[in-house]
Amino acid sequence: ATHGVSRGQWYFEVQFLRQPKDSHIRIGWSQRYSPLQACVGYTKFSYGWRSLKGTKFHDGYGATYFPQGFKKGDVLGCLIELPERDAKFESGQPKHSVARVSLKDHPIVRFKGHYFFEVHDNANETANNLLPLPWSRVEFFLNGRSCGTAYEEIYEGTYYPAISIFKNATVRCNFGPSFSFPPPFHAQPISERATQYQSEQTMADLVYIANRNKELVQSQGVRDYQFCATPKQSCPEKAVRKNAD
Repeated sequence: ATHGVSRGQWYFEVQFLRQPKDSHIRIGWSQRYSPLQACVGYTKFSYGWRSLKGTKFHDGYGATYFPQGFKKGDVLGCLIELPERDAKFESGQPKHSVARVSLKDHPIVRFKGHYFFEVHDNANETANNLLPLPWSRVEFFLNGRSCGTAYEEIYEGTYYPAISIFKNATVRCNFGPSFSFPPPFHAQPISERATQYQSEQTMADLVYIANRNKELVQSQGVRDYQFCATPKQSCPEKAVRKNAD
């Protein structure tokens, strides 16, 4: 999946299409810091559900969840609920920002004909600073029926749909908006995240431009100025000085 979620209720489906002998799968949710070479539930950054014996996994530990498991032909649902921090957290705790954090001050790198802002991740440092998110949870569904809440008070962060495949099993992901089995009420299909992401990115760009204009104006002692709509415009040159002398 290309888009993650950090607040709200989100849902996607997985169709188990092919299950050769001794093969199985894991499905669930994972943060970007999870190693791609490891299965879902291997680290603190992911929560998974395995077809074999229906075991749930997190941080490398398995626990009984849905003993009959699931198999080829089943349709599996994955729900994650991440409440708004300002709605659930106690007074004095940090709150979510509506706008995305801008990366425009980061170095720019060119990769395969595209340009990206470079960000250095430190998985070990992040793992040591993980905090449980009150009222959050992960729930799985088998052919439209809930298997119960698998995890509660999961670590705060941005989660992506995740699947691990063992010994040539085959699955098909369905991110919505149409599902084989309707998701729980209030749950959004993960496909809606792409549109939401664009809105957040636009807001982040506007906030970045406004802040940069303010910094430029303050650095040159300008008392009044014309707001620049795009970063290509030169704000200081368009500034209107009053009583400059």
